[in-house]
Parts: sequence; structure tokens; C-alpha cells
Amino acid sequence: MKEKHKQIGAFILFGIFVSTFLVMLFITIYAVSEALFAPTHKPQIKNITEIEQQNNEFPYCLTITAYTISVRETDNTPRQTATMEKPIAGKTCAVSRDLLSWLGGRVYIEGVGVRRVNDLMNKRFANTIDIVIGTRKEALAFGKRECRVVFLGR
Repeated sequence: MKEKHKQIGAFILFGIFVSTFLVMLFITIYAVSEALFAPTHKPQIKNITEIEQQNNEFPYCLTITAYTISVRETDNTPRQTATMEKPIAGKTCAVSRDLLSWLGGRVYIEGVGVRRVNDLMNKRFANTIDIVIGTRKEALAFGKRECRVVFLGR
């Protein structure tokens, strides 16, 4: 009887080991695929006049900057936005607090493309949008620009 209990215990331990290994494997595959296939900043040049006509919106002239998802460039929760979503390079942006009403919506930035507004910048900034970019090198290369921006709504 003791031999049978030992076999069952060994089988259970083996099952726990295999399931832990599989979970770790899936987490690793997910992390690697996120790193490999995460979009980097590639400008989507479109005619802003077309966007204006489609949305019946007047463009704002705003300062556009770029940042990466790191504690060095954000607060102490870089992987969580004001809308409690994960920021995604090439898709997410933060707005200054004077543009708070845009939170949760989408914007078209001339020369950049469409971004989802799901984060807020520090209160010292005004009339500014900060786009999430994959690497610090790309963010520094992007620099600081004045662009026309159209709020596309929610």
C-alpha cells in the first residue's frame, strides 16, 4: 500500500513540475513574441485635410514628444496607464492635463498616425502629447515637434 502512495505522490509531483514548466514556457514565448513583434515608431503619413473632413474636426497645433515604457521616463508604474491599460509602443499616447477630456479616445497626429489616449502627463505640461515608442534611441531621435492633431473621439 505504501508503494502505491509513493507512486501517486511521485505522479502528482511530476504533474506539478510539468504544468509549472509549461506555464513558464508560455510566459517566455509570450514575452519574446511581444519583444519581437512589438510595433516600433513608423510614421503613417496621411493627408490631415482628409482626416479633418472625415471627422468634421478642427486640428489643434500641439507639441508632440516621445517616451518609452520605463521608470526612468515615467512614474513608478510604467506598465500601467491612467485608464489601467498596458501602454503599447506605436499605439498609445499620453496627453497633458488640459486635454483630459480626450482620455479614452483616439487622436490623429500628423506625420505619426492614430494613437489611443490612455495616459496623462505630469501637470507641468500643457498642449502636449507624448507618444509611446519602443526604444529610448527612437524616442530621442523623434525629439520634440509641433504637429497638427485631430481628436477622433471615443
